[in-house]
Amino acid sequence: MNRNETEAVAGYVYAALDRPVPAPTVAVWADILEPLPYRVAILAVREIMRTSPHVPHPADIMRTARQIERQEAAERARSGQLTARAERAESAPTVAATTNWGYGMVSNVLGALKSAGQDIMHGRRLGVDRASAIAERAMLDYRRQHPAPQA
Repeated sequence: MNRNETEAVAGYVYAALDRPVPAPTVAVWADILEPLPYRVAILAVREIMRTSPHVPHPADIMRTARQIERQEAAERARSGQLTARAERAESAPTVAATTNWGYGMVSNVLGALKSAGQDIMHGRRLGVDRASAIAERAMLDYRRQHPAPQA
């Protein structure tokens, strides 16, 4: 922050307390709060003034400003993760491209097993060999009807 911005921050604090800004305060605050961006300093002062009726010390402003910066960094990281996740989802293979091995094939196999008489819910099961043969035939039929997309 430059000196004018520091004067604005100090003016904000002292205006909230209905007091004039002491001249040495601006010089000290300008020296101590120099590394802070003005926007973060104002946010920190607002936060402090909401909960305290006293003039904040520069250390209080710095501590609160660092908390605000950490929160903003965490929000940016979270936003970046969400953006990256959305981009990955957009670039992922579509359902049409994965139906060869996805839900459609499983649904087809289960349907073939049910048509052959297997009903797990009611205790009717096919033998392992018969179920395996039906499932294999259903998978081959499905793959013939839905060829894999060409890359």
